[in-house]
Amino acid sequence: MPTGRDHFALDWIKADLLELLNDVRVALDAYAEQDDETRLPVCLSGMQQVHGTLVMLELKGVTLLADHLAQLAQAMVSGEVADPAAASQILVQGILELPGYLEELGQGADDGVAAFIPLVNDARALLGVEGLQDPAGPSLLDPPANSVIERFAEIDGPAKVARIRSVYQNVLLSILKGEDRSKAIDVLQKIAIGLERVCKGSALARQWQGFGGFVLSLKDGEGALDPEEVKLLRCVDLEIKAIVKEGASGLRRPANVELLEQLLTVVIEGGHQTAELEGLHQAVTRDLKNTGLAISGRQAMATAATALKEELAEED
Repeated sequence: MPTGRDHFALDWIKADLLELLNDVRVALDAYAEQDDETRLPVCLSGMQQVHGTLVMLELKGVTLLADHLAQLAQAMVSGEVADPAAASQILVQGILELPGYLEELGQGADDGVAAFIPLVNDARALLGVEGLQDPAGPSLLDPPANSVIERFAEIDGPAKVARIRSVYQNVLLSILKGEDRSKAIDVLQKIAIGLERVCKGSALARQWQGFGGFVLSLKDGEGALDPEEVKLLRCVDLEIKAIVKEGASGLRRPANVELLEQLLTVVIEGGHQTAELEGLHQAVTRDLKNTGLAISGRQAMATAATALKEELAEED
């Protein structure tokens, strides 16, 4: 399957896709504002054409979304949607967001499905179909369940993390002094495992999983670590320190996705990627996009979609 800039064929027909999406939006607006059900078949036909075109382009994420929007339009035409207003809102959001996704693909963005899962699952709920699981796993930005916090407190997590940090700082000091690299890395591996176990069930547990992969990648080198690797180890120390300082509430902190991205970049470049770390890398990519939507062209689309959704809700 093509990825990134290999989507060159998209450049040739993007204008046609955008025109189709605009026609669908106009028809949907007429349906919502005038309760004109004769416009629904236009929505359906347009979305089916968009979906068919994306299938031919062998795109994944946008095709998945277009498919569900077409299914939703079909259900509305057939009168099989219990909540037509909610279905209209999802169609509006999808139609307005698709151009932004197409633009990003044309600029070399990764063609994954993770970013589309929330909206696709909204559509599936209205279609009475079970939701899809995000292949990247849960968000690294979400707080853990209360039971995870309670467990952390019960095992005296802050004290355990404090002891782990003490060992970590000693190892870091030995690294700075240029002492035995292999011995230090063996201890760091144990530290990564210990932190992951103590923080089990939280986003931070996956953060330490990424740190463990980073430590493993350091085994390939010899001699002193380079400055960038030492810098990352110092950043990790600050993350450990934050948990010690904040106590049980520190477990509610989101994972540091920017730091994780840097750690995983070293892992990938060193050829130590595993299926588990690949899933984590997908989660980091997804969540970095979510935290950066304010500077994304897609955010403007999402804002417009929200405004239209509110208008539709007010008219019902």
